[in-house]
Amino acid sequence: MLQSDLLKRIPGIQHGFFTRQGGVSTGLYKSLNVGRGSDDAADNVARNRQRVADALGAQSLKTVYQVHSALVVDRSDEPSDADGIVSTKAGEAVAVLTADCVPVLLAAVDGSRVAAVHAGWKGATGGILGAAVAHFKGVEVAAAVGPAIAQASYQVGQDVFDAAARPAFFKPDNAPDKYLFDLPGLVAADLQEAGVRHIDVLHEDTYAQPERFFSYRRATHRQEPDYGRQISAILRLPRAS
Repeated sequence: MLQSDLLKRIPGIQHGFFTRQGGVSTGLYKSLNVGRGSDDAADNVARNRQRVADALGAQSLKTVYQVHSALVVDRSDEPSDADGIVSTKAGEAVAVLTADCVPVLLAAVDGSRVAAVHAGWKGATGGILGAAVAHFKGVEVAAAVGPAIAQASYQVGQDVFDAAARPAFFKPDNAPDKYLFDLPGLVAADLQEAGVRHIDVLHEDTYAQPERFFSYRRATHRQEPDYGRQISAILRLPRAS
């Protein structure tokens, strides 16, 4: 797993941006596929998720059903459609799954709460970063922006350019009405605008590193029938008794 030097400095917090390596799945899903929505064997996905929990020292792992929204929920809520999850419970990791979208892990610098956010272009332009930071009202926040599709790999159309309404994060591409979109850059800017002063961007391109990361867009370009998902997770560690 990859880690943010920024988040590593916060006492009592454990986190990881996991790659596709280190699991039990095979074929298209080799090897740490944690996507229950994929056609991978359910037992393999469950075993991979347990490996993630064990690597973090987590007692459990909580995710949500991601729908490319700006919805952020508390970990105590019933399983629901959302793209962000916040926790103050020690020992339980909260996590999001990605395969090109941007994973963001947040932690209060006093270690009192954590959050995991899935930011696709719809969620990012819809305000999910601000919604997540709002759950940290009254405390200072640190954020790490994890592996995602980079601008050089992310061609989008006029519809995305218009919806984002943030031309600074687009470059014209060599095709009519096509642009290269810096989604991780927009996410980092939104975090800053929401008041986050401590931000770490890992700068890992999921599309360009097939041995390390799953990528929906790469699978589409290769006309593969399915794709795996990697996971990014964070938790408050239990205090030693």
